[in-house]
Amino acid sequence: MYHLQGGGEAASWYDVACRVFELSGNDPSRVGRTSTRKYAQGREDFAPRPTRSTFNI
Repeated sequence: MYHLQGGGEAASWYDVACRVFELSGNDPSRVGRTSTRKYAQGREDFAPRPTRSTFNI
């Protein structure tokens, strides 16, 4: 996987997933939104994540 950054507004992983669904011919409304806290709940192997991890280059 590559990470590229261009201009424009920051996007969440939810926004990225919706766009990927859309571009692959799937319905983006099937993508569910969740918080990092909820996603990590009950998982011992989950690495801590920053609250907001956008780049400011």
